[in-house]
Amino acid sequence: MLVYDDTQMVTSYVTGDILGDHEVLKRLRAFLCRMGREADQGEVGIVIDGTYFGIIDYNDEVEE
Repeated sequence: MLVYDDTQMVTSYVTGDILGDHEVLKRLRAFLCRMGREADQGEVGIVIDGTYFGIIDYNDEVEE
């Protein structure tokens, strides 16, 4: 069953060098996965440098 909710957007700005750190990206993905699970969302998305990345599999494990 598809449920339509109002979209909530959080905006944050960081310098590009921060996102070059693999550990930072792993922690960011873990946070987004936890948020998606706990809020029971079908998809959580993030936009990085104008590109949208949608997460629908909330597995915290990120392959190195």
